[in-house]
Amino acid sequence: AVAEFQQYDTTQLTMAADLLATALEHHGQDTDAIQTLQPLERQHQLDLQTSYHLFQLYEKAHDTENAQKVEQNLLRRLACADPDDPILVQLQRQTKLDAALHSTH
Repeated sequence: AVAEFQQYDTTQLTMAADLLATALEHHGQDTDAIQTLQPLERQHQLDLQTSYHLFQLYEKAHDTENAQKVEQNLLRRLACADPDDPILVQLQRQTKLDAALHSTH
């Protein structure tokens, strides 16, 4: 499906891919949702919000390795962001939650 969007600019492509991934996710097709966003992630074409969505999909799929890669990429991109940037705040909350869950096992 992503190949069909190649004629659009990066912003339109990212928005369309994220909408498709969201629709697939809502239909329980998380693997397809991930596969929709992966090519754009490999080409570094995802905006911060869509990268965060991919991070969430990897977390949901228990794909820790890929989730950590996307998380590290996001944190690098957000290094100069305001401390109250919504995506940065969400990542920090998720990291604290993950740490709390792992410490109880």
